[in-house]
Amino acid sequence: MLNILQINTKRGASVVKQILFFARGNEDKRSLVQVKHLLLDVQQMAQVTFPKSIEFRRHIDDNLWMVTADTTQVHQVFMNLAVNARDAMPNGGTLTITAENKLK
Repeated sequence: MLNILQINTKRGASVVKQILFFARGNEDKRSLVQVKHLLLDVQQMAQVTFPKSIEFRRHIDDNLWMVTADTTQVHQVFMNLAVNARDAMPNGGTLTITAENKLK
């Protein structure tokens, strides 16, 4: 639990930096991101903090492609989606995380 708090404290600091980025117009920090790791982290965080009435399932390709993005921003998007799903299930339910490679 302490490790999760430390990680999220760092993320919180990064979110503040993002706000400053938008306010000041600083350059972004894009890098190759392994989306699978971010999704697993979001699931772990959600399982610890969301109500126990929410069941988690995941279907993530083993060879999910990496993307070029700002890690903190992508993580925040996934976390927001999970929170929205939680809020849409006040009586509990199943939150399924699915990610797959797809060509246009």
